Amino acid sequence: IDIGVCEIVYPEDTIYGADIIYVKVAVKNYGDETIAASSINFNVDGLWVISETSVGIIPIGDTLYYTFVVPIELSIGPHEICSWTPGGDADPSNDETCKAVYSSPKIVELGEDEITVCAPYVLDAENPGAGYEWSTGETTQTIVVTASGIYWVVVTPEGSAYPDTDTIFLIIDAAVPETNFTYTEDSLTIHFTNTSTGGTSYYWNFGDGETSVDENPTYTYADFGTYYAELTAINACGSDTKTQTIIFIADAVNDMEASALMIFLYPNPATDMIVITPANNNNKINTIRTWSVTGEEINMPGHLDSAERIVCNTRNITPGIYITQVETESGSINLQWVKE
Repeated sequence: IDIGVCEIVYPEDTIYGADIIYVKVAVKNYGDETIAASSINFNVDGLWVISETSVGIIPIGDTLYYTFVVPIELSIGPHEICSWTPGGDADPSNDETCKAVYSSPKIVELGEDEITVCAPYVLDAENPGAGYEWSTGETTQTIVVTASGIYWVVVTPEGSAYPDTDTIFLIIDAAVPETNFTYTEDSLTIHFTNTSTGGTSYYWNFGDGETSVDENPTYTYADFGTYYAELTAINACGSDTKTQTIIFIADAVNDMEASALMIFLYPNPATDMIVITPANNNNKINTIRTWSVTGEEINMPGHLDSAERIVCNTRNITPGIYITQVETESGSINLQWVKE
């Protein structure tokens, strides 16, 4: 009979954060007869001997892989593991194999084994310059997670052949809200409808110094003008804000200030262009701005012609109702018109 330990398969030369491990060895039959069972020993740093019996037939020239039942604890630092078959065979020189092992602190920690988080959530394997292999197929240091599930990463430090790995189970509880709202007008009263998703609380700023925490508030403004209504939706994961422009138009027939400005806009309805002109040439137009009825500001190219009129190209504007605010040296006026 000639049998011996030819290799210590595990642990590898470098292991990360492994306090308790199970030694695995390869036992080879060097002799000229089949072996049914054999005693195998191992120790760590020569301090104690673990002796067990492997069960399994080893044909002539074959190898049996055996994992010891008794685990060992490795502190951080270098160690030597030796394994052998007890003496009494034909060639004691091939009975024993030793291996130098370095136990290193764990280099990758994704977090607790199971955590509940908000989406999107960033998993960071740290160790810049290392090689990365994620369960998602990505090979970057960080990945962005938006769905619940089990995620793992294999990290190979730069210049090392020995990787470390970690696994985490993420439960996605919620995401940052997506904020949106619509509104309808009733003179100076606005009925707001909150169409946000994912929010648990809300904060409104009506643009005139007044606020509300109602989900769908109704608010009455004090005067005509332009206001920027803002809604912030909030949940445990964060917040999101949406702003819309609200423009109130005074009745030009009853509003003496607007009538005094004498600003005309034509044709109305319009197709390819609109013309904006003051009745009084001394009332110079300084600026114009245009919004849709939903509050979106429109880029409308215009130029000043020889008659001191502003001519605006409306050919590429979507059909609908628009409001143009005209600022003059005498004041400002909002003019409503229709694009057909």
